Amino acid sequence: MGEIDQLLALHELPPQLLDAEIQHAPAVRVPEGHRTCPRCNTFLTVVEVDRIVLDVCSECKGFFCDRGEFEKLDRAAERRAQQ
Repeated sequence: MGEIDQLLALHELPPQLLDAEIQHAPAVRVPEGHRTCPRCNTFLTVVEVDRIVLDVCSECKGFFCDRGEFEKLDRAAERRAQQ
């Protein structure tokens, strides 16, 4: 719970989240609205944060990113830090 706010409060994301090997792993395509939380198996809700669409679990409050969304969060964190 609160993971998104914690990440956006950083000046930059931890390097392990932006690891190129992770970013280039084979993609698993599951359509929006059909994704379930890997923690509690609840269907994920699509939420927009700083113009970034994220999948959020209404049960455990975790969020999950598609490929490229960590970089977008990193840029959003930089913008917030400059403001």
